[in-house]
Amino acid sequence: GCEAACPSSVPFGRLRDDTLAALPPPPSRLRRVGEGMALKIVLPRHRLLLAVTRVLIVAQRLRLVPRRFGLPRLQARSLRPLEVPVGGSPDAWIFTGCVMDAWMRDVHRSAVRVMRATGATVARPGSGGDCCGALHRHAGRRGEAERLARRVMASMPGEAPIVVDSAGCGAAMKEYGRSEEHTSELQSLAYL
Repeated sequence: GCEAACPSSVPFGRLRDDTLAALPPPPSRLRRVGEGMALKIVLPRHRLLLAVTRVLIVAQRLRLVPRRFGLPRLQARSLRPLEVPVGGSPDAWIFTGCVMDAWMRDVHRSAVRVMRATGATVARPGSGGDCCGALHRHAGRRGEAERLARRVMASMPGEAPIVVDSAGCGAAMKEYGRSEEHTSELQSLAYL
């Protein structure tokens, strides 16, 4: 919201991400280990994230997760399968993401209903299209974020528009192609 309202058009998000990438890692060993496990192991592996989510649902019901962790109230019904085919040549892609899909899948269902009401055929990304790297970039892990970005770009071939119903994922994906590495990669694809 800051960027849209800023009269000087200061790119706050990019400045923040660049600053975090330049800072040293957090001093707490426990935080570094927890963050590393979440970002390197859990988020890029969607089935593992869904399994962890199921454990968190039970832990929340048993009141084992402190409120200060800031987790939303997770619901088992939200984990029902999303009835959207994977891959193909759709009229539009629905990008489900990692945390959004695990914790708020009902939002995807609503978005897909609206898309289908317009007559569009909808598909989810293929393999590798389940984590955009936004949380990695926000944590200052630029290399991991760019690796995930390449996977996401490859998971949705063709020219169909991509619908993103998560603000964080949408903001991160709008930045794809702005880093030097992505720009050269996209230019290489353009020459093929």
